[in-house]
Amino acid sequence: MIPTLNEAGNLPRLVPAIATVLTGRRFEIIIVDDKSSDGTPQTALELANRYPLRLIERMQPDGLSGAVLKGLAAARGDIAVVMDADFQHPPEALPHLIESLEKDEADFVVGSRHVTGASTDVTWGTFRKLNSAVARLLARPLCGDVKDTMSGFFGLKRHVWNSSAQLAPLGYKIGLEFLCKCPGLRVREIPIHFGLREEGQSKLSLKQQFRYLEHLSRLYDFKFPRFSPIAKFVAAFALTWSMALPLFLGLTALGWPPHISFSIALLFSHGVHALLHWRYLNTEGVPETVTHPWVGFIGMIFAELLVGNLTLWWLLAELRAPTPIKIFTIATIVTAVCRYMLRKELRHDLRSLKAALSR
Repeated sequence: MIPTLNEAGNLPRLVPAIATVLTGRRFEIIIVDDKSSDGTPQTALELANRYPLRLIERMQPDGLSGAVLKGLAAARGDIAVVMDADFQHPPEALPHLIESLEKDEADFVVGSRHVTGASTDVTWGTFRKLNSAVARLLARPLCGDVKDTMSGFFGLKRHVWNSSAQLAPLGYKIGLEFLCKCPGLRVREIPIHFGLREEGQSKLSLKQQFRYLEHLSRLYDFKFPRFSPIAKFVAAFALTWSMALPLFLGLTALGWPPHISFSIALLFSHGVHALLHWRYLNTEGVPETVTHPWVGFIGMIFAELLVGNLTLWWLLAELRAPTPIKIFTIATIVTAVCRYMLRKELRHDLRSLKAALSR
């Protein structure tokens, strides 16, 4: 199964290469095209006259992962292999991936760049290497001992995709979705030679990398439903604290009263946190609503201001040396705890506001 976007230059060589290495096997090549503008569908149709190839054109593309799921839904065999059309995934590795599935040695096989015997033609700079290492590290808690969690070259049995009712991929790492949401999978990694892109341009953009982070966020919620929301809340708090602290210090240095400075910094922090939460909710599913979302939201802000200012007043009165950083940090931690408890108690989050605005 090959998802394509402007791969007309690669298909005339890729399809015959696949047919050659799979000689003696019954197979079909499914190409799922996402509105290519370079003649990819026409090229695929011409090749279909000579090879067992089916073309699926999607008029409303929703990313590479959606294309893969579309292709799997149309597949007629009991084994499917997903690969790119750019020759970075070597066709000659296909028999090795398929054999492990045919011999029932695994349910899911990864064409891996990070196991013994693997190699690569791609020369990456320091930043690209660091980016790849961090991306794989972030995914490791979701996938156990799989070393190449970022691989887009993988094979799987029909029962894996047929039984995966909770799949909700975002971005381009559909393999990661299977590894996370299909517990008990027997996974095997097959070393591959990761080649150079021969035609076209890479589809990996900054936007896709942000979508990968959103995808990870969704998978962590699935894998660790209790721990993940707390960890995200703490991370968001740490970020907003680091942004609000300079504002508080600047205002106090200008002679503003501590309580006014704290209130302004806290409101700024709350705004940034709300934007982060709003963005996070774009990756969520069904909205959750409450009866009076705006009343609850504004009420929580006033409650946090009250609790934070009372804490600040107490610190200024009780501490012998109330440094600005110390009092701001303690007061904001208290307000963060208040915010978290109120949200849990009132079952209030920005999904309610989004639903109210949409009406």
